[in-house]
Amino acid sequence: MATTGVMNGKLIGVYLDGTLIATAKSCKLSVSHEVRDTFSKDDAGWKTNAEGARSWKVDVDGLVTQSNFSTLFALMTNRTQVTVSFQSATSGDHHYRGDGYLSALDQSADNETSVSYTASFEGDGVLTEGYLT
Repeated sequence: MATTGVMNGKLIGVYLDGTLIATAKSCKLSVSHEVRDTFSKDDAGWKTNAEGARSWKVDVDGLVTQSNFSTLFALMTNRTQVTVSFQSATSGDHHYRGDGYLSALDQSADNETSVSYTASFEGDGVLTEGYLT
């Protein structure tokens, strides 16, 4: 049954080819629309725009394990395209899904803290919205 009311962030995860990225702490979906400038001398000093290219990106932060960072590193070095899903695991909830590439991967290891990573996936084409079944 679909989640009702305000969703708790702990329900949302990032999935790569259907597998949840383990030990994630936060995630973010960004969708952009780059409008085209159509401003001319005929526009009475008011800027005008038209539709342009759309893009999307998913960022995820988490705790490093030997296996999860190695998997992400392989995606980066092999330039592997993956299906990225931003979703909960609850049937009936929305999901956002598309193909993309790992575009940035960082690892941080501060003194006396858990080692963490940040990964960014850039969309390659359309991002679709659907419902989990």
